[in-house]
Amino acid sequence: MLNNGVFAVVVLIFNFFLIKPFSFNINFYQIFLFHCFLFGVFVLKKNAHIFLDSKQEKKPLKHLVVNAFALLVCLTFLTPIITSHSSEKKYLIINFFSVYFLYQTNEIIRHFKNIK
Repeated sequence: MLNNGVFAVVVLIFNFFLIKPFSFNINFYQIFLFHCFLFGVFVLKKNAHIFLDSKQEKKPLKHLVVNAFALLVCLTFLTPIITSHSSEKKYLIINFFSVYFLYQTNEIIRHFKNIK
């Protein structure tokens, strides 16, 4: 399995070359900004989970709160795009949540591989 940094670069390159042929109004800077933000959120989320797992009292609800907070931070990040009322911006939101889903899937796969 790829480590987090390599995974982020692979997803960035894949995302860029996937969007290029469809001529969406998304430039490389926007894609790079989204990936940097998501990478930061997922690194902080991973550190929060590690910190919670190190506690003697393990409560799954705390992990759920960390995930909900990360989603709230992502929605806050997207608020200017969501409220812009531009039909061209919908591709940015779709792209963001597609990449978010890839990062989330990678995190779930890594978590279950660590359990075994």
